[in-house]
Amino acid sequence: MVAEAGLADQITIDSAGTSNIAEGSPADSRTKAILDKYHIKDDGMIARQLQDRDYYDADYIIAMDQMNVRDAKDMAPAGLENKVHGIFEATPGKENCYIVDPWITH
Repeated sequence: MVAEAGLADQITIDSAGTSNIAEGSPADSRTKAILDKYHIKDDGMIARQLQDRDYYDADYIIAMDQMNVRDAKDMAPAGLENKVHGIFEATPGKENCYIVDPWITH
């Protein structure tokens, strides 16, 4: 979507989790299946935990569910908690919607 909008040179997208339980592992098979379905390259994606540098480098940290919003805010360096948002916060009518974490529901 970013490339299609002509914004690939202006927007960087990264992925990190609030837990270190899968750190160093390749993308989960369910994630890989979804990426494949939509023809999205995983480019050798390796799981990693959010780090302080992520909060300093990012304009936004988007979490998919309430637990991860809370955890990402708790992990944030002082004063940077406001960078953490739920995925649908800016979507009218969906402000309190979240995507169920597949790691928890598997």
